[in-house]
Amino acid sequence: MLDYEGIVALALELLDVKAPQNKPRCILCDEVQDLSQLEIALLGRLPTPSGERVADAENGLFLAGDGAQTIYKRGFTLRHLGIDISGRSFNLRKSYRNTHEILTAAFGLVSGYEFADVDEENIVKPSGPEFAKRHGARPLIVRCASLAEEAAVVATKVRSLLLSGRTPGQICIVGPSVKIREEVQRALTFLRIEHTDLKQDADYESERVKVSTIESAKGHEFTDVFIVGLVDGVLPNGSLTEDEIPREAARLYVAMTRARESLTLTYSPTNTYPPSRFLLAIQPHCDEA
Repeated sequence: MLDYEGIVALALELLDVKAPQNKPRCILCDEVQDLSQLEIALLGRLPTPSGERVADAENGLFLAGDGAQTIYKRGFTLRHLGIDISGRSFNLRKSYRNTHEILTAAFGLVSGYEFADVDEENIVKPSGPEFAKRHGARPLIVRCASLAEEAAVVATKVRSLLLSGRTPGQICIVGPSVKIREEVQRALTFLRIEHTDLKQDADYESERVKVSTIESAKGHEFTDVFIVGLVDGVLPNGSLTEDEIPREAARLYVAMTRARESLTLTYSPTNTYPPSRFLLAIQPHCDEA
């Protein structure tokens, strides 16, 4: 049996035996911050039509990534692959997706941590974004008495959005755990709101509200996003060490920046699960209820 990295390693071995028939002139790779050393090696060693490696070809490799959106524990160093980006890297700072208010809160979360900015040899704090000119409501943090109440609050707000004419497929509810997502689905069913797992239906124009993990929501965007269950022990996960907390902050940052127009975050603290420490970072930039 091979795990995912084992499959990539086997692909690398096969490259040395037989070159692929379809040789790329160049490769553009997005979300590169979530790739591993083996995956980058595989991309760089693919042969071009002239026979040289993509990594050696002029304009052969275009890598785009954002260290603050790292959600997988992988990482790589380009130097070990013989790739030098000195003087050839650019920082794209303009955000076109989020309103000024949503991005202010999201950046407030990650600005206190350091991330590998594409390459593991370059660990830095994320640079300040250039905000879009669009403005909207500040993100809303809602404190509830229980997880069931969180789900009911979200379902009620979703119903209001639908009654106002919002397309169901433009609404996404993100739950960091299976238990949270199941509670949300029960609340939506109770109000007879059509819903589906984002992995089953990614159509923004569909008649079903999306329920998703953070990982599945990455790469998508929605008019309205709800993030449920923000307590310590869930997000950040209680089993992680302190040096893994920045990656958890990045996961929440990814979830928050899926929202174009409105963002709602809910939590129901207990003695065992206090409010998520991440809420403290974004509180100054949010309204509360």
